[in-house]
Amino acid sequence: MQGSLDSDVLTILRETEFSMHETGGVRVFHNSADSEGDQKATLCFVKKYETAEEAQRAELLIDFYLRGLEKGTPKYATADALYRAFTFAGIERPRIYTSRIQNQLVLAIDLSIPQGAFGITSLEQSSGILEELLTEPLIRTSGEVFAAAQQDEINRVKAKKEMHNERALSLFYHHFFPSVFPFGEEKEMRLISASAKHDLSAAIDAHISGSFPLLFFSGEFSVQEVAKYLLPFFEVYPCRGDRSALVVPPPLQLPRPESSVFVQGPSEEMQLLRAYPLARVPSEEERVALEVINYLLGVGWTSKFYKIIRDKHNLVYRIRSEVKSGSNQILITTGHKHTDYARIVKLTGEIFTDIARGNFTDDEIQQSLSESMVDLEGDIDASREFRGCNQPGFRVTREFQRRITGQVPDFSLEREYKLMANLTPDRLREVARRYLNPNVSQVFTYCNKEGS
Repeated sequence: MQGSLDSDVLTILRETEFSMHETGGVRVFHNSADSEGDQKATLCFVKKYETAEEAQRAELLIDFYLRGLEKGTPKYATADALYRAFTFAGIERPRIYTSRIQNQLVLAIDLSIPQGAFGITSLEQSSGILEELLTEPLIRTSGEVFAAAQQDEINRVKAKKEMHNERALSLFYHHFFPSVFPFGEEKEMRLISASAKHDLSAAIDAHISGSFPLLFFSGEFSVQEVAKYLLPFFEVYPCRGDRSALVVPPPLQLPRPESSVFVQGPSEEMQLLRAYPLARVPSEEERVALEVINYLLGVGWTSKFYKIIRDKHNLVYRIRSEVKSGSNQILITTGHKHTDYARIVKLTGEIFTDIARGNFTDDEIQQSLSESMVDLEGDIDASREFRGCNQPGFRVTREFQRRITGQVPDFSLEREYKLMANLTPDRLREVARRYLNPNVSQVFTYCNKEGS
C-alpha cells in the first residue's frame, strides 16, 4: 500500500537543495539551476522585536511605506516611470514586501535576473534605481505625496469590511491570539491616521539597521559571482542584527476552546472557521503524515468534506481544511448560508471524528497518499513554469518558506518524498488517533446574521 519512489523524481528533487555560505557578514543560500527562465534572488532583512505588538506595528508602518513607493521618486515620479526604468535596465521591477511570524519580521526584495552577461549588466544598471526607490521615495520627502498615500491607506483599511473571507480569518486570529495579532482594524486605523512621514522612514530604517541579512539565490551564477554582483546591495543598507533573529518562533497554541464565537459583519454569506488544535507539535514524519490525512479530510474533489458536505448535501459554496503549523491546528474554512450553520457544524464534527478515530479504509487513505505524492511530483513539471521545482523561482520561494517562515517542513523535498512514500495506512491511523481530538474544537462565524 505504500507509495513507490521514482528515481527520476528523486534526482530532480536532489537538485533543489541549497548550500549555505557566510560571505561578508551575509548568510547566503545558493542553488545551481539550469533553466530557460530568469535567475531568482531574494534579499532578506530579518529582525526580532521584543514583542509581537512591536513587530506588527513596524509591519504596518513599513507596509504603508512600501505601498507608498508606487508614488515614485524624484527621478522617477510615477509608478509607470519606475516600471519603464527597470525595464530599460533589463530587469523586472523588484517585488518588495514583509512577512511576519509573531515577533519576527522580514523585509524581502525579490529579484528576477536574466542569464549570462546581460544579467550582470542588468544588475549594474538597476542597482541605482532600487537604491533610490528604497531610500529616496517621494513618500519620505513630499508632504503632498505622503498625504495622498495616507488617504489611500485609510481607504484600504475601510475596504477590508468588503473582503469577507480575509476579514473573517483576520478576526479569528485577532480574537484567539490577541498578543500576536493585537492590531484590529480600529487600532490599525488610529496608527495610520496618526502617522507622519518620519514615522514611516524611522520604521524601515530601524528595521534594516537592526536586522540580520540573508540572501537566497537560484540560477547559473556561482557562489563567487553571487558575492560579486548581489552582495553589494547589502552595503547600501548596513545591518547590525545577529543570527538569533533567524530562529523561527515556536508554534502558537489555541487557547482552551470556548462556546461558539459569532462576529457580525456585512457578509451575507456566512464565513465559518472551525479549529482543531493538535495534541502536540508533530515530528518531521508525523507532520508529513498529517498533511496526507488532511487530503482525505478536506483537500480537493475527493476529500470527505467535499464529497459529503458539498457534493452530497450541497450545503457550502466552498470548504477546505489546512494543517496550520504556525498555530499547531487543523483549520476548516467554509462559506455557506447562515441557515445551514447547524447542519454544517454537525457534519464537519462527524467527519472529523471518523478521521480522528482512524475510521477510513486502506483504499481511501491510499487515494489521499497518491494525491499527495502526485502534488509533490507535480512540482517537477517544467510546463508549470512558476511551480515546477526545476524553476529558480519555485526553489527560492520554498527555501525562504523553509528557513524563514516555517510554512514548509525544515527538510528537503527529497526527504519529504521519501517520508511520504514510507507511510502505511496503519501508521496514518496511528498518527490520526494520536494528534486529532474530535472533542476539542473552536467554532468562529462571521456574517450579517447568526447561524441557525
